[in-house]
Amino acid sequence: MNVQQVLCQPTRDWQAKAPASEAEIRLLEWRKATFSLLPREVQHWVYFRSEPARLCSEMLQLQQGFRFVSESSSKGELPFGIVVARTQSIEQDSIDRTVIELLNLSRRFDGDYDGSENANCDQ
Repeated sequence: MNVQQVLCQPTRDWQAKAPASEAEIRLLEWRKATFSLLPREVQHWVYFRSEPARLCSEMLQLQQGFRFVSESSSKGELPFGIVVARTQSIEQDSIDRTVIELLNLSRRFDGDYDGSENANCDQ
């Protein structure tokens, strides 16, 4: 378990206390504000019309620091999917830049960017 996981996991001992003191409430609010924007792995879904297009896009994504997570095949207009991930800031500007980067890359290969997901640290 890394530092981020430890800091983001509420402890059972703290949850068992009731009522919380004002100092404990301030500490929890500080922890949430401080650690909620820590860089973390963000996964992205992208879909393509052909398997070669997916493969070409995947190679470029890996060169840009993404990690391959999984791929899928289904029926439909864009049947060849890929999930890639990269550890990054989850501040809105950073996410927006990544989405635009992957949207432009997917369009180069006649594909479409479908969305992202990251581990929630605000439990």
